Amino acid sequence: MRLVNYLYFKFLYALFISSTSCLLIFYIFSLISNLEEKMTFSSILYLSLLNSLQIITQIPSFISLLSLVLFVIFLKSKNELMVIKEYYSSVKIIMIFLPAVFILSIFELNKSTASNKMSDLKLSLIDKSTDTNTKVIINKNSNFKSYIVLKGLDFNNFKVSEFQKFEISGNQIIGGEFSNDLNFNNNNIVANKITRFKSDQIMSIDKTKIVLDNINKILGNNFIIYDENDDKIFKIKLRTVGKFIYYILFFLSIILILINKKIVDRKNNILISIFLCFLLLIYSTIIPSVNLVNYNTGLQILSIIFIAIVFLRYLKYE
Repeated sequence: MRLVNYLYFKFLYALFISSTSCLLIFYIFSLISNLEEKMTFSSILYLSLLNSLQIITQIPSFISLLSLVLFVIFLKSKNELMVIKEYYSSVKIIMIFLPAVFILSIFELNKSTASNKMSDLKLSLIDKSTDTNTKVIINKNSNFKSYIVLKGLDFNNFKVSEFQKFEISGNQIIGGEFSNDLNFNNNNIVANKITRFKSDQIMSIDKTKIVLDNINKILGNNFIIYDENDDKIFKIKLRTVGKFIYYILFFLSIILILINKKIVDRKNNILISIFLCFLLLIYSTIIPSVNLVNYNTGLQILSIIFIAIVFLRYLKYE
């Protein structure tokens, strides 16, 4: 049990070093790029921190891989890896790190949610210096996230000059609407005509549409209003389950590659194994970004089969 605790201590130490190092690097570059912003210096520092945290949330696999590489280097430098391999087989090491792998996989699945939270916090900085005649309404559901921007709001004279809506899924804009012909009607904001963008097509719709119901929710001095549905973050879907299985096998494969028999000996170079791990990381980054519409399920199954073959290959020769 002490050895297990020691392994987790070493891994958490490596995770701390890798994450803080990346955070510091991203923070410095973000701070340099934000110095020209017309904000107070304290706001610039805070915005730079949010930017760097957002980048960290978008690359959990890279941080995890970097942590595992540092973890193995720490153990290898003092011949501790050889001792551990004498006490534990590769299967036992996998079982020891399975809880950590589960947590890392969950973080990877929800990196978009974490990144969106950082984006919302960055938007809230504008709240302090923005005129309340502009409102941003953020709505989230299971399929996409939408931003509604209302400009030129005048509640005294019941006027609004411009309406914009953006629908975002997977960090990509999938649709949008625009109108500058608006009026108030029965506590709603109605567009008399709308220009809509969807599926790479622009359409002009010449009929009235309620673009915002119940204007009471946007009353007040808040620049950003959240209109969230009660969807759960961990809503289980077939595609999500497939991704979860893939990332579990991915992290387990990384562990097996980094603790294989050739790595145990201090005389052997670890660079080849690190290179293979980064190739797997690149593959895991590219595959989710490929959109084949009717073949996404098949592509996901093939990717799971591929990573399972890699996992079983390294497990077999241990």
